[in-house]
Amino acid sequence: MIGSIAFFWLGILASVALYAGASIYGFDYYEPNWGRGISLQVSFWIAGVLATIGAIGFALGGYLFRAAPTKPSAFVAGVMVAVALFLVTRFQDQVVSTTGGRQLLAASVIWVLSLMAAIPFRSGRDASV
Repeated sequence: MIGSIAFFWLGILASVALYAGASIYGFDYYEPNWGRGISLQVSFWIAGVLATIGAIGFALGGYLFRAAPTKPSAFVAGVMVAVALFLVTRFQDQVVSTTGGRQLLAASVIWVLSLMAAIPFRSGRDASV
């Protein structure tokens, strides 16, 4: 399960890093005072924090649901969680008005989605429950 958690973490990290790179260098969406390079570095650090929060949720879900995901399927699950997080954060301005509330919403969403991402990988005799 440890290897699967690492691949889940990599799936989220790779997705967020790819998104950040495309936003910064492809669409010129960055902090002008920082420049592109520092904006990308900050985005990578944020991606690492989000991926760690997601990996903790995935590990807890794996423990609770006795999940046994393969490494490629865990990577794909990480990518799917990141895509779902992008969609949620895209529309979070209509739900939450403060910056702290948006950050809390993003962290909560990624943790819950990561916990739920372990459900399809349940194993054992009670896997149909």
